[in-house]
Amino acid sequence: MKELVVVLMIFVSAIASKAQGIIVSEELRSNSTILDVKGKQGWQFNQVISFGGFHTSKIKRSWSAGIDMDFFERFRAAREKLSFTQYTPDSLSCTIIAVSRFFSDETEFLDGFMGYSWKFVNSFAGAIMLQNSTENSWEFLISDPDLILEKNAGCGIVKDKNGNQISIHGVTKMEGQPKWVPAEVWGYEFFQDGISVAAVSIAGNGRVYIKNDLTPELKLIISAVSSSLLVRHNLMDNS
Repeated sequence: MKELVVVLMIFVSAIASKAQGIIVSEELRSNSTILDVKGKQGWQFNQVISFGGFHTSKIKRSWSAGIDMDFFERFRAAREKLSFTQYTPDSLSCTIIAVSRFFSDETEFLDGFMGYSWKFVNSFAGAIMLQNSTENSWEFLISDPDLILEKNAGCGIVKDKNGNQISIHGVTKMEGQPKWVPAEVWGYEFFQDGISVAAVSIAGNGRVYIKNDLTPELKLIISAVSSSLLVRHNLMDNS
């Protein structure tokens, strides 16, 4: 029985590595730029994630000076920490700090969007600080990135201080995936006002889908969260 499970896992991994494309909303697929990811696999020292003209600085598995102190106080005990700068083809940039596998008690997050007692949750959270704006910042939270939910069920949110928000939905279907392959979270799709605006595949080398008519700032936010999820998935693979 163990041998069968091992063979199945190897087969599923092989499918994931070849079929990086996740099945996203048709509206997004027909009106988006699809970008292959570089830097997700392989040696992680001085890791840089890039897709198209989007790229990060070197990924740090820690927090550096000058981070959002409020975020630091809420998640100072987190086991896994990330920080990097995200750049876009439009010369915009932002600083991201993120945490995974954290302990917290009665943590108020996203202005009360998720304020409840966590003892230990496989959650992923982060703050996005725009370089060209001190008036606004974004935060994101995925309550359980690996949990398989019902179809079209949201698993997270990205929200700024002005009330703008993007919902995150887990994707469990890949192109060319046989029906008998067990469901797994292969990526995430982003929706704003009920419209699909982007997606990121974490399978294989990774792939990012960005709707063509998004504003430069929204592309910056989407690319920042996508890079965070790609790095987070790699961390989980190596842990």
